[in-house]
Amino acid sequence: MEELFVLCPQRRERWKIHSLFTCIRISNKYNCHPNSFFVNNLFKFALQGWADRNVPRHRAFTISLHLFELFGKTDFLDQLVKNETNLEDVVHSSFTEFFNTLRLRDPKRIQTELATVLTFDHLMTSLVFSFVYQVKVHKDARNDQIKIKDYTIKSKADKLEEISQLILILLKLLVSMPKSEAEREKLKYHLKSYTINFENKTLKKNKSTLLLRASEDYRGFEDDFNFIMLLLETGGDPNAVDQHGRSPLHVLASREIFFHAFWSFDYQRHAARFTTIVQTFFDGEFHKDQTDLSGNAALDCIKYFPQQYPNDKLRKLMASYLQGVLPLSCIAAKVVRKHNLPCEDLP
Repeated sequence: MEELFVLCPQRRERWKIHSLFTCIRISNKYNCHPNSFFVNNLFKFALQGWADRNVPRHRAFTISLHLFELFGKTDFLDQLVKNETNLEDVVHSSFTEFFNTLRLRDPKRIQTELATVLTFDHLMTSLVFSFVYQVKVHKDARNDQIKIKDYTIKSKADKLEEISQLILILLKLLVSMPKSEAEREKLKYHLKSYTINFENKTLKKNKSTLLLRASEDYRGFEDDFNFIMLLLETGGDPNAVDQHGRSPLHVLASREIFFHAFWSFDYQRHAARFTTIVQTFFDGEFHKDQTDLSGNAALDCIKYFPQQYPNDKLRKLMASYLQGVLPLSCIAAKVVRKHNLPCEDLP
């Protein structure tokens, strides 16, 4: 009764939200799940247009998290993805609200407004659902153009791009926050499953992978380093290329050159991190002879600065690299590319 007296003088939308969450409690009590009608109305009344109603950002974010949980626990995700209700793509619109919240660049606002909901478990729930949703959208055989809530046209490619950006933001947040060993292993497990089963098997050449995206944002800081190493450890393809034929190491080297003005004593830690990344690429399955569309190898942009670079280990790596000593796998790959041999399905 106290709750009702509080709600009485307030706006009609709050009554709707209250009734919807009451439905959730009843559904949970009797072990039944809300149907697509319920999900659509929860989105419509509680989330759609939240900015126009001055709903606090953290509340909209929390509702998005709850919708993702419902999408993941029910059996109608395919229906929501493939058959929009009243020309509204409920799932993608929820993603849009969620993404707009996370895209805030002000760390203080994130800490004050979202601290209670930006937990490891919440972010992992959102990340795993994002993986599932991206796979479903990618496999969706409908027309490549879809209508969204404002009745404008959005292509599947644009939709997949937005999901990829959201996944990148979620991963950066998860990498940067303190975690237990069990939480680290959980993150690695889901990321490895996504990378191996979706990225490495599904994405074709010149499609931007998580490793390429992370390389483009690399600034040399510890979180950037940890992110790159995590992606390499969980199966990120070191030989993926972008539309310019650049591998992740091409991109990372060009980003490192951007910092060359800071190659001083204070830059030693940045240099050590980049050196570790290069060593990891060379120790793995990276093809050292791989060139971009301009014919440049991955570390060509750095070879003009070998005497200036403040890390002895990298200078030695560069010397070996410039001598052209290639592993057999790189030599084989070079011959394959030169003669255009049909071996896309071979390891």
